[in-house]
Amino acid sequence: MNPMSLALASGGAADSILELPESDPLPPRVRRILALAREHLGMDVATITGHRGEREVCRWVEGAGSSFGLRPGVPVPEGWTRPSGAGERTSRVCVPIKHADGRALGRLCCATRSSGVSVTGRDLRLLEGLADLAALELDQRSRPPIALQSRARRIREVIEDGLIEVLFQPILRLESMELAGYEALARIDARPLRGPAWWFAEAGRVGLRTQLELAAARAALASLSELPTEGYLSINLSPLTVMSHGFAAELPRFPEERVAFELTEHVEVEQYGVLAATLMPFRARGVRLAIDDVGAGYSSFRHILQLIPDIIKLDISLTRRIDEDPARRALAAALVSFARGVGTDLVAEGISNASELRAARELGIPYGQGYFLAQPTRLDSLRPSGAAGQAG
Repeated sequence: MNPMSLALASGGAADSILELPESDPLPPRVRRILALAREHLGMDVATITGHRGEREVCRWVEGAGSSFGLRPGVPVPEGWTRPSGAGERTSRVCVPIKHADGRALGRLCCATRSSGVSVTGRDLRLLEGLADLAALELDQRSRPPIALQSRARRIREVIEDGLIEVLFQPILRLESMELAGYEALARIDARPLRGPAWWFAEAGRVGLRTQLELAAARAALASLSELPTEGYLSINLSPLTVMSHGFAAELPRFPEERVAFELTEHVEVEQYGVLAATLMPFRARGVRLAIDDVGAGYSSFRHILQLIPDIIKLDISLTRRIDEDPARRALAAALVSFARGVGTDLVAEGISNASELRAARELGIPYGQGYFLAQPTRLDSLRPSGAAGQAG
């Protein structure tokens, strides 16, 4: 095995892949490593696991993981990492991913239920080589201990010192220009002076994105009682945060009928059943579900079909130039028809001029938001911009 060293923000070496900083559900290079292992061996699934106490837990999976009971963050089936025995329907092979000192950091495993698949010594050596590549990739994704400590400390200070400011951007009924609700937008009052996207990405790189998202959600909910009662409040949450352990307990009590959870993030969700089950009690008590940035990527359409939201928000890339681009108008018109068919509200994000507003109205889009309609403002100055007053 190639020597490697993985370190955490705590300054110590990771004892398990599960302790590495939070990252994408399946990082692209790790996906390619798993896909190569699975395809070369003719297997149905490839996975990387780590240990949590005495249990082996799936961290990443590629292929038909659900048919084998493999889901990220969930313990693998009993006996999964042992070589398959005679008479078993499942054939599997695992190799360790190791620290430089030889301790196992995790395992790379492949499995199939197809008959006639066998693993040769050459195959095993290839799998060991891919485990080395996985180790090097994970090493590159980690940062030097001192740097990680400093960066993680900076995110914790933002959370613990209350350095999150919430701005509120009105969502308007386009025909009457009356208030329908607000989207809560987090701004970080700390150095370096960067936008919220940078801060949330940085929090993810040091394993604190969920904590930062929850802190922003709590800050927004704390202002709900001071918002006009005729408007709902939409708060941004990633699917990973919603599915995180203790999500419900991390939020304060709030009037559910006045809140929407707006799912962000343009990555494929592999556990829609878990996500839907987590959201179910909230939706049963009146919380609305919004899907953000629809039209920006494939994943947002998957979210719609799997979750049937209460609100669909058209991405700014679809709204911009909707007044002059036939393709954008056609896609928006299709989404208007879909929304009507399933009883979902439609919001056009990023309306930037009177012509786009007119086009949205003509298409039958009932709601909109954007700087032309009303800018994000602090709680004490919630007023539509001058453009909104002239838009009608």
